[in-house]
Parts: sequence; structure tokens; C-alpha cells
Amino acid sequence: MPLSLYWPPLVVAGQSIALDHLEPHGLDCPTTDAGLPNPLRINVVYGDHTFSEGYDPARHAPDFLLPWTSPTSRDKRTFSAARHALSHNLPAMVRVLPTARVNFTSEERNYVYSILLPPAGEEVGEQRYPMFFQIKRANGAAAALGHHLELHVVSAYQPDRPIAVRREAIRFIVLASKVHRGERVQPFRR
Repeated sequence: MPLSLYWPPLVVAGQSIALDHLEPHGLDCPTTDAGLPNPLRINVVYGDHTFSEGYDPARHAPDFLLPWTSPTSRDKRTFSAARHALSHNLPAMVRVLPTARVNFTSEERNYVYSILLPPAGEEVGEQRYPMFFQIKRANGAAAALGHHLELHVVSAYQPDRPIAVRREAIRFIVLASKVHRGERVQPFRR
């Protein structure tokens, strides 16, 4: 099994879990604005909510807790095999962002992009798989490596009920350009 350079080793119930598909990587986003670098270089990182869920001692064995979760943490996380399996879709979803429209969420700092998954097992119809992310100007190590922006995939999961996504959408390349210029990003009001 390939080792991850970013994630510490994850062993759940005696089994090693591969996280190498969630290594940080770059994304080039073309721009049409002559005042911006072309392409905008984006450093992409993935959060552990993409392969974990909230810990519930009534439902989860303690050995499923993520090893970097503190016993006193308010956000205890436990490994989720379902989320981990779905997380293999994330790098491909990120790669298409420069050609996609993304939606605003009720939390103004997050955006969402989703795909439809084919029915699995006894499910009827396609299921939506949303990827929630934040984007900001690069600083620190990311900027030193030549990145203009940082994209953090905060969470991704197959919801058991509809999620609160605003209808307003923005082209990702417009979003990236506005963030790089330091402009406020607001939903278009009709």
C-alpha cells in the first residue's frame, strides 16, 4: 500500500487505510483577466472530514477514532468506510473545477460542487455527492512554492437528506479571480 507523505499512518481495527489519493496537489486555473497570473496556481489540500464522521460512542468502537483526534476534542472523528470509498472521487472533482460552476452555501465562507453518482446496491436513482470547500489567497509555504491560492476541501459525504445549498452559483474561474484580487464574493441578486 502506498504511503501518504501528508497524512500520518491510519490503522483502523488492525487494517491500514490508504490516504495517498488525498495528498495535496496543484491545480492550474486559467484566467481571462490580463491583470492576473495565467494560470492561477492553486494548492489543494483535503480535510479529514472527507473520510470520517462525527464520533458517537453508542455507534462507534473507540479503535475507529482517528489517532490525531484528541480525547478532549469537541470534534471527535471516527473513520467512515463509506466516506473513504467516496473520497476517491475528490481529485477528479477538483480537476474539473476550472470548467465548473459552484454554489454558495449558507455558510458564506464555504462553496459546494457536487456530482451525481450512479445508483449503488438497492438505491433507486442517482445520488448527489457534494464536495464542500474554502478558497483563499495563498500565504506561507504555499505562496513560497509559487501558489497564488489555497483550496481546502473541508468535507464531502453522501447526505441522507437534502443539503442547504443556495441556488446562486458562480463560475469557479470567476471565484478564483475575485479571491486572488481580494474582492468580496457575493451571490448574484436577481
